[in-house]
Amino acid sequence: MSSLASPTPSDLTMRGENHSASSAEDFEEDLGMMAEDRGAVGDEEKSSVVRNEADRQKFANGFDLDKDAHDLFIEWIEHNGGNFPKLYLKEYTEGVRGVHTSSDIDSDEVIMRIPYKCCITVEMGKQTSTGKLLIQKKVDSLFDAPKHIFLMLFIMIDGEDEKSFFQPYYNILPTALSCMPVFWRDEEYQWLRGSYLLQQIQMRKDAIREDYNLVCKHDPSFRRFGLEYFAWARMIVCSRNFGGIVGGTKTSAMVPMADMLNHYRPRETRWGFREESKNFEISATTPIAGGGVVYDSYGKKCQHRFLLNYGFAVENNVEEDGRNPNELYVTMELLPRSEDACHGLKLKILERNYGPGEIRRGVRVGTTYKSGSTLEAWSFLRFIHLTPDELNQHLERMRGSNGDGVDISTQITAPVSIENETKCLKKMASLMVKQLQKYDTTYEEDLALLNTPVSEGGPPPFSNRRNALIYMCGEKEICNFYIDLMRRCVKYFTYDMAQLRLEMKAFFGPLLGDMYNGTAEYMTECVAPLLAHREWELREAKQPFQRISGKQRISTMAKASNSGVSEKASGSSWKRDRSGGFKKS
Repeated sequence: MSSLASPTPSDLTMRGENHSASSAEDFEEDLGMMAEDRGAVGDEEKSSVVRNEADRQKFANGFDLDKDAHDLFIEWIEHNGGNFPKLYLKEYTEGVRGVHTSSDIDSDEVIMRIPYKCCITVEMGKQTSTGKLLIQKKVDSLFDAPKHIFLMLFIMIDGEDEKSFFQPYYNILPTALSCMPVFWRDEEYQWLRGSYLLQQIQMRKDAIREDYNLVCKHDPSFRRFGLEYFAWARMIVCSRNFGGIVGGTKTSAMVPMADMLNHYRPRETRWGFREESKNFEISATTPIAGGGVVYDSYGKKCQHRFLLNYGFAVENNVEEDGRNPNELYVTMELLPRSEDACHGLKLKILERNYGPGEIRRGVRVGTTYKSGSTLEAWSFLRFIHLTPDELNQHLERMRGSNGDGVDISTQITAPVSIENETKCLKKMASLMVKQLQKYDTTYEEDLALLNTPVSEGGPPPFSNRRNALIYMCGEKEICNFYIDLMRRCVKYFTYDMAQLRLEMKAFFGPLLGDMYNGTAEYMTECVAPLLAHREWELREAKQPFQRISGKQRISTMAKASNSGVSEKASGSSWKRDRSGGFKKS
């Protein structure tokens, strides 16, 4: 794999140092996950995750920074109206910094004010000579992340002036980003062997190179900045910028000092751009003890986003309710003609929706069944495993919904039949087995090394090796989850409702309270309604499920819901949706 060389090997910025985040909403991501920032305004995001104290303690101790560029930086902000009297910077290891508080902080207390004049916005980048040229030639929208490009342009061009107003800020930015996977050494990529993340890293490198060449094409003078410096600026902006409304304009901005807060959840601070005072403000959401670390939440993200965009992985990346946002990229495709009598028709439907020759879909799956990406994967699995009768019924429903039958959907968001769902479970499990075979090590081996003390050869805190292990463990946990899910639920499909109730009470009882459990959710959303319907059919001596009409199905599910599992076990009653599956009423 080709690599972009990092600017200099000194002053390394490792794991937790000052990466900006996404709090209220994330800006859109393309296939390469190029764009990353804090979204709209930081005050809105309220949910949190379980604290991992062991992970948190890595930031507990450190030593005061030398009185050099950092002191000048603080003096610069304070001289221009910045205010954060209870905060100070610490360095934990070479290049790894964080923000601490010198005294107790109350909930809702404003702990930091950074004036707009100290912030760098997208609009400032547009006013540079290169920015104006790109806009004039109408190529600004062609970049992978246009907002990031303009921030980069300002930092790079303005940074040439040693007397720039922002020089104190430029001087404390890390000069190397060896924690970022785009700057990893070739031998470090071996730790990610088998993961799609390697492709994402290469896509990021390619995007950086393409953006650089595009800028240089329209402004040849820009070649005075090398590709390596451009890549450094790209990742600096990617990992540190804040998105919000400034001066009535939705923009992104670099906010000195605010970008020094490390990530942790549950969130302890909120932030926003305040038009009335022309300040960027951070306030506490909970009391913080004096001497403690002050954190910011970068949002609920999969590990691949943390590692790719910020250069760290989060141990125990779990939300407060038990949900894990980690995802695994897999490819699903139509069954071959020899195994599917409907191959030709399904291919036509896929081509109508996704283009010629599209027989496969790249999807992300996690352990939360009802998350958007995971449900998309299940929908596609159900589509490709439809029997001829089930497909005909699906087409009838789509034609009824769309009038002329155009835009026939491949999305089937609820289970179709026990037969179909069993095939989906087995296919998902087989994909996970194949994925595990791609890795050089097992989950157990990775976990053992991760838990090995540094004194006995374990990976040090903040190291790329440790981050790689955390990331790979997350992928393998998802694989193991689906293999176990298949084994359990295929067996459950042989049960009657009474047996299922007993199983859920005995095995999942303690997990059906406040804490989320992925297996329990799948059983509630998929296994229970299918079994309830089958019991009703048998009791009423109706035709097989796939042969009854749509109107009959609605009536069937209404009756099945009244005689099915309890509210606590099932979550609700079920009926057919327009895609042909079940949904809660």
